Amino acid sequence: STIEPPVLPYPCAAAHRNVVQSGTGTGNWTVVNVVDVQLDDGGVLWALDIGKVNLLEDGATVVVRPPMVFAFDTDTDEIVRAIDLSRATTEASCLQSIVVDHSSTAGQFVYVSDAGLGNVIVYNVACDSSFKVHVPVGPWGQRDVMYMAPVLADVMDMAAGRGSARYRRLYVTYLSSRDMLYVPVHVVDESTVDLPTINVGQKPCKMVVLGTDRGSVIYFRTDGDTGEILSWDVNKLFRHENFRSVQRGRKSRIPLMVTTGFQGYQWSMESNYVDFLIGDIGCLGVSTRIEPLKIHDEYPDDPCSNTVPMRCGQGRTTAKMIGSNRTKSAGRSTTVVNKRSATTIAVIEPTP
Repeated sequence: STIEPPVLPYPCAAAHRNVVQSGTGTGNWTVVNVVDVQLDDGGVLWALDIGKVNLLEDGATVVVRPPMVFAFDTDTDEIVRAIDLSRATTEASCLQSIVVDHSSTAGQFVYVSDAGLGNVIVYNVACDSSFKVHVPVGPWGQRDVMYMAPVLADVMDMAAGRGSARYRRLYVTYLSSRDMLYVPVHVVDESTVDLPTINVGQKPCKMVVLGTDRGSVIYFRTDGDTGEILSWDVNKLFRHENFRSVQRGRKSRIPLMVTTGFQGYQWSMESNYVDFLIGDIGCLGVSTRIEPLKIHDEYPDDPCSNTVPMRCGQGRTTAKMIGSNRTKSAGRSTTVVNKRSATTIAVIEPTP
């Protein structure tokens, strides 16, 4: 059955009014323009507020205040934390998405994508400190939409003799870049001031990342009119033959997000909002649909065969190998090409 729930401002209408709260120590706590949210395991809703309005009008952008991250307690609907991102951003920044994760060694971390500067901002909640991880765009690519996908990868550290383990990784890629990268966030702690990016291969086509299953699976769709939802298990090689067709698309809407909800059920959200932005909405107006993900588990011959090829040239990676698993550093962050030795880290592929 179809349900049309009421849509209300969260946490309340007063939180979106331009009123400065005195005595908070952080200045203006009003919500200006939230572009992404994430609910953590403790029931705290983290919201990325860029602090700007009128973004779709050329030359009319208004900066209300610096960008911030708000943390709402969903039980009380109160703001329990406000993080000022002005120290980690500039006027050229373009903040797009937020990921909240827990480190086994240092507590909670917030990751914010800054496509304008080509960085991922890593914020340590306990220490109130941050650093940046540079995300290279690759040859002939461009910084447009930066996607982040936190996963758990099954790896084996044979050199340390630990056997198999699940390591946290943050996969990152640009829409108009050929490279798929990940940041090894399992090593982050209180003293971490820099992290590398690992290149796992080139994308066969443009990929719009939709979300994860909170395990090792990343959901995505190809760029274009197709609404088919595909998936890739990071424990398998990054090749198109390992992409699964999960759910067939519809002509009226395109998928925007896949997330895992109550009791592990996976949900998809689709909308025709893109048509609305270009003025091709029709007589039915804006429509959004949220429903359980219908997984039919197929391996298509080539999920990118019906899409327009990427207009990013074929070219070498800019990282330079020095030895077994090292790179020549250029700047604060490094990029490691995924040509690791089997004696250091090996990916465990599940048995068919």
